Amino acid sequence: MKKTSKIITMIGSIITIFLMFIIMLGMWMIILDMQGIGDYNKFFGVVITAIVLVIAMILPLLAGIFVLLKNKKFRLTGYILAMLSGLLTLIIVGIVSTFGFITVFVILTIVVGITTATGGILGIVFDRK
Repeated sequence: MKKTSKIITMIGSIITIFLMFIIMLGMWMIILDMQGIGDYNKFFGVVITAIVLVIAMILPLLAGIFVLLKNKKFRLTGYILAMLSGLLTLIIVGIVSTFGFITVFVILTIVVGITTATGGILGIVFDRK
């Protein structure tokens, strides 16, 4: 079960990084598409969302790196980061779905968030033994 949790965490982390990159590109397209900067609330909302997306890209990257290390404490840290990354991905889906992204994309992001969080939980449970 240790290897399974590692594999699930790694797959979820890699796909999460890819999806967050696509979402971030979409956010920057929205920023560039704004006609005037008169709507400051929308502009700052999109910028804050972009910052959260960068954090959501860094967390699974760190989780993947830590999970691959030999030290048990680092692996545990990686699994905790994977769990947080999965939960953050699920929160971001709520933000992204209001911007009119494709439903299939939103469903895929939900599945990846659950997968990453599940890999983190399984890793925490089964790596202690």
